[in-house]
Amino acid sequence: MGKGFLMCKEIHEWIEENIPKGSTILELGSGKGTTRLVENYNVYSIEHSKKWMNRYGSNYIYAPIKNGWYDIEAIKKGIPKHYDLLLIDGPPRKIDGVKIGRMPFADNIDLFNTDVAIIVDDSDRGREMKLLKNMVKKIGREYTNHKGRDHRGKGTMFAIFDKVNN
Repeated sequence: MGKGFLMCKEIHEWIEENIPKGSTILELGSGKGTTRLVENYNVYSIEHSKKWMNRYGSNYIYAPIKNGWYDIEAIKKGIPKHYDLLLIDGPPRKIDGVKIGRMPFADNIDLFNTDVAIIVDDSDRGREMKLLKNMVKKIGREYTNHKGRDHRGKGTMFAIFDKVNN
């Protein structure tokens, strides 16, 4: 996750109101916010950086950046078969000055169960807006934007795709 940024408290509140305690969460990118998630959930974190591994009590999946995104083979080997929420908060926009970001998620969406609820953090950023448009096309459902405040009190947004009801 880098530099100690936190997901806004409104994301945590939405999760706690909508995802039953004891459920499994798969997050892309870990950080201080993971600490709160692991209090009530079984969390798997896809992490690109060894320095962020095993810091916050999650089940870590080390997937270094390879060909512009997380190592796909590491993801395939590490993700749980079942999860109730997919939380997209990584990789960071830049790593060592090179643009990475979340855009490649849409190209690799078939690796993930998209019938679950999905949260995309920072949905007010330009690249995340493009990602959301690509996701709508690929998974065939709309999202809702939600307002929050980051750890500095600045307004931010996050998007939620509700789970598919079977």
